[in-house]
Amino acid sequence: MDWRESEKFNELSDSAVTKFQLGDFEGALEDIEKSIEIYPDFAPAYWNRASCKAKMGRFEEAIKDYTVGIEMESGDPKAYISRGRCRGELAEKKSDPEREALIREAIEDFNVAIKIAPDDFDAWYARGWARAKSREIPTEYAIDDYDEAIALNPNAWELYHGRSGCYFMINDFEAALADVNKSLELNPDNLHDLKNRAFCLINLKRDFAKALEDLNSIILQDDDIPDVFLARGIVNYNLKHYHNAIRDLDIALEKGSSNEFSLYHHRSVAKGQIGDLKGALKDTNVIIEMKPDVGHLYTNRAAIYNQLGEYENALHDFDRAIKVGYIYPGVYDLRGRTNISLKRYDDAIKDFEAALELDPKYLAAYNQMGKALYYKGDIKASRESQLKILEIDPNYKWAIEALEFLDKEEARRKNRQ
Repeated sequence: MDWRESEKFNELSDSAVTKFQLGDFEGALEDIEKSIEIYPDFAPAYWNRASCKAKMGRFEEAIKDYTVGIEMESGDPKAYISRGRCRGELAEKKSDPEREALIREAIEDFNVAIKIAPDDFDAWYARGWARAKSREIPTEYAIDDYDEAIALNPNAWELYHGRSGCYFMINDFEAALADVNKSLELNPDNLHDLKNRAFCLINLKRDFAKALEDLNSIILQDDDIPDVFLARGIVNYNLKHYHNAIRDLDIALEKGSSNEFSLYHHRSVAKGQIGDLKGALKDTNVIIEMKPDVGHLYTNRAAIYNQLGEYENALHDFDRAIKVGYIYPGVYDLRGRTNISLKRYDDAIKDFEAALELDPKYLAAYNQMGKALYYKGDIKASRESQLKILEIDPNYKWAIEALEFLDKEEARRKNRQ
């Protein structure tokens, strides 16, 4: 019997389409299963049943149904694209190596679709989508697929949206911003791309006012997206609106932001800027627990300890920073300043010498070493240290002021004699 001759089959099929369009996937599934009982050799019925199951998150069952249909009729590229999409979605629920294997299978489906219909933009789009998910395939390959898809359909906003995500992954924020803007031009109501534009501007460190405008627009429409509050907190931080930044970051944390490291990091610095040193210290402790091998976190905490007058704790953190490989002139310079605060002038001088060994033109180290030498009572050596600065930079303000001070100090001592 030909399916076109079965009134009941067609009635069930039409009913399933209507229910699917209304979002009644359970009802659509029931109708499709009844139609398959009437005519079990109709490949599109299995694909339609697979579509219902995919909408319900039953990807493994959907993959089986797509496969049954493909075995009946192997020439439809959409079937391969849909099965590949299900494999890609299922991969997100798995761990490696199963995750990567599913992505590879999805890509094979898209390869077949491209071979059958090389002018179908959706096949190139789907393969780019899958390649972007892979942890083994270079992101540039995904970008190549999006390029092909855009050449075939330059007015599909989702292609620019997808490619922008690839550019974001390789830190090409200029290219990502261009794609996000194009996506928004084609689909102005896309809140996800408004958020992405804000993140691009944050990473490019420019036009924070525009980023704030985008984020405010999102929050007016949906105030339950944690990372939007995180982004607005970072924008307010960069605009030096520290109280607003802390408020937004508090909300992001309360709503369950996934990027806790960035949240605590920005909040700790914002708290430090408003004088909440205890709060800044607490947040910095949290991020150090998250990433104990990141050296600059220890120097950040050391700076807080210095402001609190806890110099021994500060020294300990400078030591930790150096131990994990954070070896820069500035670290030794700051440790030297802490040793000055502790009146350990010989240790301070050793730190400044270490800084200068790394960078012979690190002027702040000469300046601070001159201070340590002065406190030791060696005005001559202190002067020599400041004069070395002026050999490199004759206009260095702090050296000029230090030499003026030393002149006055020498005159004062002579008068006392």
